[in-house]
Amino acid sequence: MKLLFILVFFLNALVLNAQDKTYVFECDKNLNFVASIENGEAWLFMPEKTLNYKAEDSKKCNKFVDGENFIGIKGEVAFLKIDNKTYHCSNNRKESVFEAAKLRGFDFMALGNEPGWTLLIKGNEIFYNGDYGSTYHRFKDAKMTTNQEKRFSIFKAKKDSHVITLKLEAKKCNDTMSDDTFETTVSIEIDSKTLNGCGKSLH
Repeated sequence: MKLLFILVFFLNALVLNAQDKTYVFECDKNLNFVASIENGEAWLFMPEKTLNYKAEDSKKCNKFVDGENFIGIKGEVAFLKIDNKTYHCSNNRKESVFEAAKLRGFDFMALGNEPGWTLLIKGNEIFYNGDYGSTYHRFKDAKMTTNQEKRFSIFKAKKDSHVITLKLEAKKCNDTMSDDTFETTVSIEIDSKTLNGCGKSLH
């Protein structure tokens, strides 16, 4: 769980507006959807359509309305009224982290333990946060090579005196802290350290 909080702070540091938030709401009546709060607006990505609600109070930004429809958010729970139906929802905090990265344009996310680290890829840039949040590097112009037969890709990048080599293998990976299963096994070599973890594509 500590690693999850580090990843949340890592993502927040990469955006300018601290009020921007992403939720993966799981509701009664079998409704699940993603909600993105941006600049005083709520975008609800429903199973069959996308909705846009405006903040009722621009300072509080906890209730968003569109006519008689609205969503009220308090902490990790929400109350939704839409088309004369009401829903009680709770945020899946773990999944919301991945959705937040996806909506912010990242292509891939990985994480590992002992010591805790997180990594994001956007295009040819690598964003690395290590040692439980005390180390941060942004590598630009990463070079990628792919072996399609053995189903792995290798990224290499350098920033000042820091060098990173990242290997993504298309084989299942079990996170030792959460027992979650991911689609990609990840290994990192950075500044003479070797780290292992799991990751998944965000698209």
